[in-house]
Amino acid sequence: YAGAMNPDQAIPLDQALTLFTSNAARAIGLAGQTSILTTGAWADFIILSKDIRGLFPEQIANMKVQETVWKGQTVFAL
Repeated sequence: YAGAMNPDQAIPLDQALTLFTSNAARAIGLAGQTSILTTGAWADFIILSKDIRGLFPEQIANMKVQETVWKGQTVFAL
């Protein structure tokens, strides 16, 4: 989707990343288990083709996931 539906309600990327990672984990009762990279956590993460910080939203929307790791195991890789 190009553009924003409500640009006056847009949030910065760093806030969006927190919203969809650590805040999401806390909302479903998994804080400390997922959404963090620390010893004993599940090691759930994705690897993207580029660092999304500094990109325009349209560029982020076109990113390709290179690898998905779930509970420490690669479950998808190009």
